[in-house]
Amino acid sequence: MNAARLEKPPRMDEVHYKLKIYSTDSHLNIDLLKKNIEKFGTIFNTVQSSCTIAGTIEKIIEI
Repeated sequence: MNAARLEKPPRMDEVHYKLKIYSTDSHLNIDLLKKNIEKFGTIFNTVQSSCTIAGTIEKIIEI
């Protein structure tokens, strides 16, 4: 995660994240997961109310 902070007034200006999910589930829908986090995620929506937030979700397959 990277974030930019403004000095005056002190506050977060933007946040960029990368969420990595380790899974072998072939039915995991990354686009739907991201949509649901952005729509219903309490922490996501709290941060978004005060600054710009954007990122990606990546599925990592480990055998």
